[in-house]
Amino acid sequence: MSEKLIAKFAASFIFKIPYGPNPVSVISDKRWIDGIVYLTTENLYFSFSDKKSRLSLSKIIDVKNSYVPPRHIIIISYSVSDRREHLIISSTRESVGSLKHRILVLTGKKANVKEAPGELEKKLLMLIYIGVEDIPSIKFFLNIEGNKVSEVFHMLKEKGYTDDIGKLTYEGTSLARKLKELESAESVH
Repeated sequence: MSEKLIAKFAASFIFKIPYGPNPVSVISDKRWIDGIVYLTTENLYFSFSDKKSRLSLSKIIDVKNSYVPPRHIIIISYSVSDRREHLIISSTRESVGSLKHRILVLTGKKANVKEAPGELEKKLLMLIYIGVEDIPSIKFFLNIEGNKVSEVFHMLKEKGYTDDIGKLTYEGTSLARKLKELESAESVH
């Protein structure tokens, strides 16, 4: 099979972060390298200045996305010889979410979605999807009080449907689209 280009986008990245529990702690604006990321069926390529670098998808161990103000990031853990390292890529929320999803598909790894959302979680997911983000409106539409909104947000985050700031991840957006399609199909019948 020949290698095929799947995605290309502008990004900033930090290479070769020693493996540890919190790779985000090393982020500083002085370490970011601006360039282009290319995802192919076999590799991730990074083009910057007059240089190029490559990471084989077969070396990837784990992929996570997060938000570290003001950056949307993806953290890729990978193996090099007898050790692990991290790579952090920053780009738009859409690019980061799409890259994570595509890497998971290409490597055969599963997304970090642990279980399907409950009914209240689905309703909150749909509110976020249509742009309702303020807490008083969410409480009104869901007819709930107190800390229940925080609990539901927390459950969506734990299940991989929202990020650290309550924005939909790629998985959350995909599920919201499916729920909307099902709702449309049911209203036709």
